[in-house]
Amino acid sequence: MRHLLAALAVLSVGISGTARADPTMGEWRRATGATREAYELWAEATGSGLSWANAALFNRGDRPFYCAPDNLALTRGQVADILDRFAERGGARVDDMYLGLALMGAMSQVFPCPKER
Repeated sequence: MRHLLAALAVLSVGISGTARADPTMGEWRRATGATREAYELWAEATGSGLSWANAALFNRGDRPFYCAPDNLALTRGQVADILDRFAERGGARVDDMYLGLALMGAMSQVFPCPKER
């Protein structure tokens, strides 16, 4: 977990800018009501995009971000649960991480790919 968080933190610093639309994990953690619902919808859509990117990586022979079962279709609630658990494990260390990057890291923890030999 520590190595994954460090790698994701480096990535988030490298892609951060002055203008952004992506919520952070700290914002996710504090969100309630309609804001939380909007973030969950955003996370679900981001998760869908990650699954398409994952499929493209796999189809061209590259290592995917994560290795979920072929028949998996995550609900909005399941994506939210995956992010909540990632936030719990990471604590304040992940608060500045963008939600999309955190979701990619969380998915790789929940659905790790087998080690290549």
